Amino acid sequence: MNLVQPRQTRSFLALLSSVFCSAAAVALLTTVLGKQVFDLTGRALDLGLLGLAEFAPAAVLVFVTGTLADRVDRRRLAATGLALQALSVGALAWYSGTHPTSTAPIFALVIAFGTAGAFATPASRALPPDIVMPERLPWLVARQTAMWQAASIVGPVVGGFLYVVNVRLPYAFACVLLLVGAGAIVFVQPRRHVTTAPRPRGGLREALEGVRFVRSHSPRCDRLPGGSVGRSSSWLRCSASGRSRWASPPTSSWPSSRSRHSRAPTP
Repeated sequence: MNLVQPRQTRSFLALLSSVFCSAAAVALLTTVLGKQVFDLTGRALDLGLLGLAEFAPAAVLVFVTGTLADRVDRRRLAATGLALQALSVGALAWYSGTHPTSTAPIFALVIAFGTAGAFATPASRALPPDIVMPERLPWLVARQTAMWQAASIVGPVVGGFLYVVNVRLPYAFACVLLLVGAGAIVFVQPRRHVTTAPRPRGGLREALEGVRFVRSHSPRCDRLPGGSVGRSSSWLRCSASGRSRWASPPTSSWPSSRSRHSRAPTP
């Protein structure tokens, strides 16, 4: 029996198209922005600061974006984020054509781009379970990953060629890709519409539930595998998760040679 219905097929194509376009635009911009900033300043440090400006908003807003993706329509949230990213890229295209001498506007626009992406990415990545049955989810995730990998290869190549022709062209092309991705994700049709009842918990407490879940499901430190090496490596993993029960790595359970060969005390 064919489990893929025509409605799901359209959702597959819409989601995969959006993933490819958005991922290609991000990869393209990462390459082009690094080249342009380095040409303006000549400092390798600015490349690291550029990456920080792009991805720091996602880390700062991590407790907000995930909760928001669970409370609103994920398609609209992802489409709005991609559209705002396209607006930031359009501003970058305009500024690049003015023969810039300062990188401050570039960093400001990159922060805006990263902030919009911090809201769009969790929403789009959470869509696959909404459009397929559980048994089809690995099938869709594999193709979504393949689209992302292909876009990560195609984006920098196209961006490099366009940058050689004109500095504005890669930004214009990335803007078009983001708009196409925003339009495509709107056509994703969820398998079912779920209405969420009002919850008494506050936003911050609910956002921290994920952290509590990870900590509660970390490896048990009081049931470590046998052997000195096994216990030591498991102790390191438990220490990293903040659940270590020892102040130092455990030693082997075998008694030392001195204790084995020492004579019993005489009565």
